[in-house]
Amino acid sequence: MASIQKYTNDAVRNMIRHNTREIIGNSNTDIDSSKTPLNYSFAMPTHGGKSDYKYYKELIDSRYIYGRGTSRESGTITACSWVVTCPKEIVDNPDKVNTFFEGTYNFISRRYGEENIISNSVHFDEAGEPHIHVLFAPSTAIDHDKIHYKTIKDKKPTITDTGRYEIGSHYKLENGERVPIKNYAKMSDYYDYKLSANDVINKYELQHFHQDLQNYLDANGIEGRVLNGATTGGNYTVKELKEFTQKTGLTLEDVKTQLTEHTLLESYVERTSKVQELEEIMHSKDIQIEALQKEVLAKDINLNNSEDVIKKDEQIKDLIHTINEKNLEISEVTEKNQNLENKLIEVQQALESKQKELEQVKARVDELEKEKSLEKTQEWGHSSAGWGDKTQSEWGARNLNIEEEHTW
Repeated sequence: MASIQKYTNDAVRNMIRHNTREIIGNSNTDIDSSKTPLNYSFAMPTHGGKSDYKYYKELIDSRYIYGRGTSRESGTITACSWVVTCPKEIVDNPDKVNTFFEGTYNFISRRYGEENIISNSVHFDEAGEPHIHVLFAPSTAIDHDKIHYKTIKDKKPTITDTGRYEIGSHYKLENGERVPIKNYAKMSDYYDYKLSANDVINKYELQHFHQDLQNYLDANGIEGRVLNGATTGGNYTVKELKEFTQKTGLTLEDVKTQLTEHTLLESYVERTSKVQELEEIMHSKDIQIEALQKEVLAKDINLNNSEDVIKKDEQIKDLIHTINEKNLEISEVTEKNQNLENKLIEVQQALESKQKELEQVKARVDELEKEKSLEKTQEWGHSSAGWGDKTQSEWGARNLNIEEEHTW
């Protein structure tokens, strides 16, 4: 199974140090330091011998960041990380494990650009199965023509040359002509690429990543099945269930529920992004209205009925109408977001309830194991009956029927 993580600039350095185990006395209690020497990374020729962090700093300096030098920059996602876990069916074969991780790294490196890879680390010293972290900058090309004109996002994604899914855009036309943007970000003229996690890690990319990775592994004869959410099952013993729950606080059924509800989270993020986009449009319209109003006030009172003033007045009315429509859109999206938040709270409460049930089951299993151990001691230490004297019912009573495997 693969999962995506996102980091702001302040968090990247610590993440690099954590992945390379440079932090002495790591607070992660799941790390077994005796296995740390088993960890390794694949070579990254594009770094040219530089440290991962130095390469990262030079990389983001060469990319356009919206709001660079302002408070917006601190909240910008400058790095993303795919974490891919080794499939259980090959975990006991070191050669297959290494081939799987190498294939996974090559796939991610090609998909997001080898020059955008910041670091990679294969970990054997953490709880659970071995896994690989591939940290990269979410970089995408800047269309220098489009940044000067108003555009509309396409409804369907396009597939880039590297296989990544990207949502493009087309020009907004008025009377058949492209509409210039008066106050576009002029700094973007000096860059060929920009950092945008929303563009690179969009909902279509998340939907297709697992299947595309599996297709790549199959095409290159690499063993290992990438687990794919609720469509993939597996057999787990009681011991494995305990370990999984101890690490994550969730049962496997909880995970299946979360995966089913994953679209809720995607919808929430998408709608929140839509609200921000609408607010930016509103701000832009406010600026235009203020400028037009100043122009009108500057005109002589005697020209109130002139064609120019009438035109400006009509433009103001149109803008006010547009703002009212956007206000309505924001209201609708906000209401939907509130419903999604309520649903997420319900899911969280359900997970807490499931956790309590699991703790009760665990306590019962421990109790049964103690009873079984006690009965065995009594049978061998105190029973005077011979082997032939034990009835079938006695043996049945001592064979506790504890289901050791569950399928999800």
